[in-house]
Amino acid sequence: QPYPNNNRACANLSLPLSTELLHLVNMLQKLYFVLFNLVSAAGWAWCWFIIVSHLHEFSDPNGPKNLWKELGVVLTNTQSLALLEVLHSLLGLTKSPFMQTALQVASRIGLVYGITLPSEQAQAHWSLYLMALSWATTEVPRYLFYAFKQIMNKPPAILFHMRYSLFYILYPTGISGEVLQMFFSLPLAFRTSWLAVLPTGFPNTCMADCDNCQNNAGCLATVAVLYIYAVGGPVMVFLMHLTRKGAYKKRFPRKKKTDRSDGILFPAITEDRSTSEAGKAALCAAITAGSPIVPKAAAKARSERNWRFGYKKHFKAMVEASIASPEAALAVSEAGADFLHSTFEFRRPGNDKKKSFEEKTIVSFKDEMKRKDTCFVGTMRVEGEGKAAEEFMVPYKSRGVENPLKGDEVKKLADRWAKYGTIEPDAAASLKAVVDHPEWLGKGLKDHYFVLIGAGSAMGPFLKLMELGANVIALDIPGAWEKKGPPSVWRRLMEVARKSAGKIIFPLNKKAKDCKNDDDIVKAAGANLMTQPADLKNWLLNLPEIKNKKNHVVIGNYTYLDGALHVKLSVCADAIMKAVYESRPKNKTTLCFLCTPTDMHVITKEASEAAESNLNAFLFRPFNKIIETGMRVLSSGKWLKDNVWRIGDNYLVDGMVVNQGPNYALAKRLQHWRAMLAFEEGVTVSSNIAPSTATVSVVKATTFRWAYGGLPYFVPYEVFEQETTNAVMTAALLFDIFSPDSAAKPANRGKKSINNTLELFKYNSFHGGVWRCGYSMDTLGVPSVLIYFLGGPNLFVPLVVALSGALSAAIYNAL
Repeated sequence: QPYPNNNRACANLSLPLSTELLHLVNMLQKLYFVLFNLVSAAGWAWCWFIIVSHLHEFSDPNGPKNLWKELGVVLTNTQSLALLEVLHSLLGLTKSPFMQTALQVASRIGLVYGITLPSEQAQAHWSLYLMALSWATTEVPRYLFYAFKQIMNKPPAILFHMRYSLFYILYPTGISGEVLQMFFSLPLAFRTSWLAVLPTGFPNTCMADCDNCQNNAGCLATVAVLYIYAVGGPVMVFLMHLTRKGAYKKRFPRKKKTDRSDGILFPAITEDRSTSEAGKAALCAAITAGSPIVPKAAAKARSERNWRFGYKKHFKAMVEASIASPEAALAVSEAGADFLHSTFEFRRPGNDKKKSFEEKTIVSFKDEMKRKDTCFVGTMRVEGEGKAAEEFMVPYKSRGVENPLKGDEVKKLADRWAKYGTIEPDAAASLKAVVDHPEWLGKGLKDHYFVLIGAGSAMGPFLKLMELGANVIALDIPGAWEKKGPPSVWRRLMEVARKSAGKIIFPLNKKAKDCKNDDDIVKAAGANLMTQPADLKNWLLNLPEIKNKKNHVVIGNYTYLDGALHVKLSVCADAIMKAVYESRPKNKTTLCFLCTPTDMHVITKEASEAAESNLNAFLFRPFNKIIETGMRVLSSGKWLKDNVWRIGDNYLVDGMVVNQGPNYALAKRLQHWRAMLAFEEGVTVSSNIAPSTATVSVVKATTFRWAYGGLPYFVPYEVFEQETTNAVMTAALLFDIFSPDSAAKPANRGKKSINNTLELFKYNSFHGGVWRCGYSMDTLGVPSVLIYFLGGPNLFVPLVVALSGALSAAIYNAL
């Protein structure tokens, strides 16, 4: 029962209220809620006092009966008062979801009036103590919390902590008490034959008086509810856990700190350089440029108060503005990218480390990138002595890197993925084409140089490129950071390179001849992209391999950090990539990105139709509609929302996940903007959708790990292992580079019907099932977690079927 939405309630009255009358109505409503919550708290406090006063009789066989004689009327009346909460939600007086509130109250009312009140067996069982005490201990602080919330902005801290923490203990104890009350009420309405389906040896002395059942319907309803509790109990605890997280973030927000770091800085829109305000402003600039005739979209984004969780609808408005016309798409991209480059600033580290951050020079990021000097005076080249792979191989599940799939095995896997809907048909075709063209590997890569920004990234193609004998220009964190953390990434990269047939090139802050061993190389290697973007750009532009116009240069951004740092990395990498492709022949340069599937993309008509046909399509198919309906009802329509939408002749998919945050969305959108602008300028752009992958950075978040565990239940999802993703996305990149039929080449724009540059991303997609699932990714999180805890994708339905079988057996024995 959240704080009442007074304005909404008054709006529901549909009356032309004056300011004074509106104030009076609000005051009366607030007074009503104060009284309602205080009366409810008093009722539950009375219940609590009665229960505690009878605890000394807990071991007495007649203890529960004596308790019920005194407690019954008070508990029944107090719980009945909760029916008003359903009415409050229905009338819009509170923000509580109506269906969720109704289910919660109905379960309690059903227990009181349908189980405990008519059942002498339930009244005589010790579970009455457990259930009633858990309820009272939960409700007293809850109602007091909401009563205080009417009269003060922040209720007392003790009530807040009790309201949002006691459930960890009281929900399990309360649910256990409720289940036991229901179970031991069965003798009233069920034949003793029900014992046949119970585990051997289950206590049944309380059923001795059950000679004949006179109410099969009521009994079967009780059994059905018991099965619902088995599934719904964990759901309630998990949902309350999520509610608690949100409440604590709101009550105890992190203190905003001034960004004292060197290097790239968010714009000084606010004193603390708010990342939310910067993201909001960037999106507003993009929307305004793409849709000047619809200023309301930008105004709505600008006025969004809860940017952290409300950003998604504004990104959708930006995508819709972009798809309106080819010109709009380019205007959005140019405005968005230019805003980030022109408003971000740069704090120059300087040579004096003792300087305070206030004393250091701050310039615009654009001015910093105009610098022509570099601190990298050396270049290291490490050539491998191994033999390049003669065929393209894909590690997959049990066939890992030691025994990967080859030849026809890879082709069959590609066809299976495409048939199931895990990847697009053209992605399967590109993977098979790479298998069929070994000339693209080994010697075919000798005049290609792959600049990998974030070479050590888990999702990057470094390992696969080394296996194939490629030349890699590697950019990654300073090796000097080895002292502060794990072993240097440069030791690993050099070790891989030496064992391979490839070559690795990377910058040094001293001359290569002065490095006597690997320790010296590691200390001098690498760079901090966020403090040395101009140095890296200048080192690259002066590198002989880049300056040679005959070489084919492929430059890609594979960096990732959490939160705002991801945006900083993306802006710096974007500036470097732009400088490189502008300095070279367009037909000898390729940009590459790994697009996330958790974004909004233009998709093919076939993918959209497949998503519609996959509504109600689960890994195991019995009771699909029942499962879907149950999940939607349980969440008040928040789960399992449709995945695709249409604008004119364009089909789009909503894969964006709110929990990933607006900084992640902005960082990935900047990559989209750069890909679209470069493609329009005639540069080959390999920007393919990668599948959901169980990397360390992803599964370290507990909820994402749980969600990934249950996600494959929904057709046609598959969560990929890191080695598999590395292989298939490298294949997609090679196809875009070498195949004359690739949509990544601007020359094929007419052939591929790419009218709007947003359509570039609908080709060669290894989306992992996001595009063809019937439900949007953002509405599958909680259901996937629940499926994970209820046996996982393979056991969830069998478990439901087994429970249904037990219920059927009970019904058969009862009739």
